[in-house]
Amino acid sequence: TVTFQATILEIQDGYYLVEPIEGSAELNSADQITIPMINMNPSPEPEVGDVLEIEYDGSIAESYPAQIANVYSIRVVGS
Repeated sequence: TVTFQATILEIQDGYYLVEPIEGSAELNSADQITIPMINMNPSPEPEVGDVLEIEYDGSIAESYPAQIANVYSIRVVGS
């Protein structure tokens, strides 16, 4: 599994639009990635501007915005 941190840009119906933080390998792939709201740590409730830590299978779909489908965990690590 791969873990990275990203800032929430938008909260949509069923997914987050995030921007990987500076220095993360994911930022080399895409500046915006959609993440489905699954396997979410129940608290605190994420808000736009919060930093999430996202654990996933390492696969990023080459679309724009990019997409991560297989998310194992999401938790808020900062705001």
